[in-house]
Amino acid sequence: FWEQSQAGPVQVTREPAFAAPAFEKHQTKIEEAYEGNIFYVNLLSSSSMEQVLTAALERQLQTPTVSSSTRPAPAPADSAAAEAADASALTSERLSDRYCHFDFHERVRGASQADFDAELEALISELTPFLERSGFLDATTDSSAADLQSARGSHRAGAKRWQVGVLRTSCLDCLDRTNVVQFFVAWHW
Repeated sequence: FWEQSQAGPVQVTREPAFAAPAFEKHQTKIEEAYEGNIFYVNLLSSSSMEQVLTAALERQLQTPTVSSSTRPAPAPADSAAAEAADASALTSERLSDRYCHFDFHERVRGASQADFDAELEALISELTPFLERSGFLDATTDSSAADLQSARGSHRAGAKRWQVGVLRTSCLDCLDRTNVVQFFVAWHW
């Protein structure tokens, strides 16, 4: 949870522990609706104002309750230091399986069309494992009316292919960054 006055800086209004239940509930609803995981693409810049939100999102994603069912259990360790290092490595590994920070403005500011495309291609390469697992909705049908009638009641009736999972993009105050990235992802399918 955060807020921003028209001229003021971003302020996080809840500590991660207090935001976790709402975040987890929202995440669970999306995962159930799309029958798959969520991958977060953070398009915020590294400016101090936007960095506050990046840090809050990363903390929230590392909270043990968030998608704990998809996280592997930590391996046993012999010492406290080894255990902490293992936990840190597992958290980083798990986070990279479902999150990437792509500072959109830093990566594409002043870029030629070729450089702009190359930066977005690099992002697509990073997202490819998730995109291949989650797929996309293809609502066109080859089914006859009888086939569609017999499938009535099924939420999957008629479509050629169903998406399982969500690619979630985030930015601060506009949809420009989100629209560009979502278009580029869709263009690659």
